[in-house]
Amino acid sequence: MFCKKCGKQMEENWSVCPECGEPVKESNIINVSDNGQNKKAKKPIYKKWWFWVVIIVLGSMLMFGGEDDSETNDTNSDIKTESTETADDKTESTETTNTEKSDAVEKYKWIAQNADPEFEISEKSINFIKEHSNFFPGNENIQGAISDFVDEEITYAHLAKSMSKYGDKLITVYGEVVDINESEDGEITEVHVMDYDGNSYVLYYLGTLDNVFEETYIYAYALPFAIITFENMGGTYTEAVVGAACYVEEPVS
Repeated sequence: MFCKKCGKQMEENWSVCPECGEPVKESNIINVSDNGQNKKAKKPIYKKWWFWVVIIVLGSMLMFGGEDDSETNDTNSDIKTESTETADDKTESTETTNTEKSDAVEKYKWIAQNADPEFEISEKSINFIKEHSNFFPGNENIQGAISDFVDEEITYAHLAKSMSKYGDKLITVYGEVVDINESEDGEITEVHVMDYDGNSYVLYYLGTLDNVFEETYIYAYALPFAIITFENMGGTYTEAVVGAACYVEEPVS
């Protein structure tokens, strides 16, 4: 080895140059290779300044990258949770709607099987109730929507002739209340109405009609089910259209 300052040849274990007193450092030593070319001694890689810069940069990337991934995962988790909650809400809403449809249909089926006399509800009428469950019962807030499904040309004679044609259409009934009966739980009200032509209608409303009594006049929207015949107290028989009352205007003078 040779001193870089004065060129004096030195031994490897010398700490200073005997010629010029220069301290022996890696940067101040020149090695002579076998082929006679001078080369500077190489520093270990961990003593290179750029080595630690790279380490710091990589460490920062891993640290902040991990936090970003965590935040991203948290965000994705929140989105999934919100999506799940939204799906649950939709499922619950759908189940509620289906329950309401089922309730109206099942109530009218129960009425048909327990009425005197019994009657049948066509599949056409059942499908109409399912599609428009908010009509059973309806109220003044949806009177306009109900009226959109009314066929004013359908008369009692049309129904008596061929009920099957009109099981998915609403009719209007205007007349005097001959008889009215309300269930103890208030879920069903049966109203017997006679129009000005002497035609009878037996309408079932899912709820109470607090201002409707015998001898009052009402205007009702109804879904016809069937033609029934029942015996009166005097031994005579009355033919009537039986159906589901959607909305009843009460009373009408």
